[in-house]
Amino acid sequence: MKEYIKFRLKEKQLNTSESKQKETQIYLYFRNNSFIFKANGKKKYLEFKLFTGEKVKPAFWDYKNQRVRQIGKVDYVRVNNILNQLYNITHGIHTKNLNSTPQQLKALIKKELDYSKGYIKDGLLGYINKYYEKCKSGEKTKENGTRYSESSIGKISQLAELLKKFQGK
Repeated sequence: MKEYIKFRLKEKQLNTSESKQKETQIYLYFRNNSFIFKANGKKKYLEFKLFTGEKVKPAFWDYKNQRVRQIGKVDYVRVNNILNQLYNITHGIHTKNLNSTPQQLKALIKKELDYSKGYIKDGLLGYINKYYEKCKSGEKTKENGTRYSESSIGKISQLAELLKKFQGK
């Protein structure tokens, strides 16, 4: 079984009209090859869930693609970017730690995201700023171990500035 990274809503509220629906939390679910045997001898795959810090009304959720639909007044671009980033971070950490249990991976992901109080502390912009600082200091390197070029680091900084303007900060 390969890795399983999904996004799900806490509450689907299927039989509730859109106008009466409340925003519900979006969770990331992860599972890999880690399992235990139950008393009946069947495998039970171990997984974890992580609150993304984002909420959406179920009417705006695309269950097939596990992203916010591109309709309505929902800031779907921002939320979907955060979900994409979480997917990439989870996949990257799993790829580097293939023999880790889901709980060990959850701890690594929380550390990478500066996850505290049950949500991602500073959102996407905070993550980009943290990534920029790590690249600039040399703490974060390319897969081959070399440092990022000044040009690449500058592009990360430009991205952060564009995101700040987009968010009106």
